[in-house]
Amino acid sequence: QFVYAIVGMNLFGAIKHQENIDYHANFESFGNAMITLFRMVTGENWSSLMWDCMVMQDCIQVTKSLNVTMPSGEVVVLLNEQYLDPVDNAALIDVIPDDALRYRCSPAPIP
Repeated sequence: QFVYAIVGMNLFGAIKHQENIDYHANFESFGNAMITLFRMVTGENWSSLMWDCMVMQDCIQVTKSLNVTMPSGEVVVLLNEQYLDPVDNAALIDVIPDDALRYRCSPAPIP
């Protein structure tokens, strides 16, 4: 289980919190990863944890409030802790500085 906890930390350590992946059940630290894996092994809500690990929408987190000017001249106000969709907001994400974004999506599936 130790190896799986480390793999879970590498793959799912930065995904956003949702209904089941939250403050108590996550892969952000080794201890939390071990407890989360133990919950999954015992069968406690493992399928919901699995679905929460497959985040692909609204998973780019804005880490600080800022005003961004789009190429069209439109000014967009972004708030701290706001989530953006990587597909629907691609043009907006391109003009936001990298230090103001945190990627909290699941790893992309292998085609």
